[in-house]
Amino acid sequence: MAVESIRRERIVQCVRKPDNPPTLTDVQPRPHVSDFDLTHEEKPTLGDSLTPASVLVPIVERPNEPTVLLTKRTDHLHDHAGQISFPGGRAEETDSGPIATALRETEEEIDLKPAFINVIGFLDAYETATGFLVTPVVGLITPGFQLNPDRFEVARVFEVP
Repeated sequence: MAVESIRRERIVQCVRKPDNPPTLTDVQPRPHVSDFDLTHEEKPTLGDSLTPASVLVPIVERPNEPTVLLTKRTDHLHDHAGQISFPGGRAEETDSGPIATALRETEEEIDLKPAFINVIGFLDAYETATGFLVTPVVGLITPGFQLNPDRFEVARVFEVP
């Protein structure tokens, strides 16, 4: 078995499979999976509910080793300005679920077409201090794509090993 195949199988084994994807309304974080776990601050009451959101965890299948594609958000944005992030954002009513949200937002932000993305599963939902409940959608990205970032939202796109 080639090194690339072994590496790919290890990645696939680490995620929850997409055969029964969560819906935007039934996603729940595991206990102690939030920004507040990183600080000693008391968790505030955020109102009735958290805003559903999804991000794509894009693992690019490079020949020598996989890389993770990240973005740096522009400094003028209202939410998460200047942060290093995965492509993604809040769910819209027309999204059928977290996968649809992640793929739509990824295409809007960096113009990565769904044809290059093979969704392999999910990571645990994560609650942010800014009131979002984020579902990470893991996708293997086939090389050969061309990115065209939305300069209003994305200052930079880069890959890390």
